[in-house]
Amino acid sequence: MDERKEQFRARTKAYALAVVRLYCELPKTRTEVQILGKQRVQFEALVNVHSEPTPSPSGGGESDFSVPLLGGVGVGSAESFLWLELLNEGCGVRSPAIKALHSETNELIAIFVTMAKNAKKGMNAET
Repeated sequence: MDERKEQFRARTKAYALAVVRLYCELPKTRTEVQILGKQRVQFEALVNVHSEPTPSPSGGGESDFSVPLLGGVGVGSAESFLWLELLNEGCGVRSPAIKALHSETNELIAIFVTMAKNAKKGMNAET
């Protein structure tokens, strides 16, 4: 795996861990906060799985990113962004972690959109 892919993988893993840590900080007595937190954690696990490169169909040892999966991850990341806003604005959860995750979510959305566009261009170039 090349260095950029390895750095991206490390970044998404760190992001997932930050989400889990935020969930652990959430008030356990508020049902709506726990529901949003659980949704956020479950979704982040999917983001991490689907942002992993898949083996290349050409069998050349290279890994590629799936356009449909990347598009879904990008859409899901936008949904995740909404959950963070709901925790913060709707439920009144104040945490520096929410602000940091908000920023990282924005950056990851931009990365996923770019990756999906580049993967799609690559597919179109092959046909």
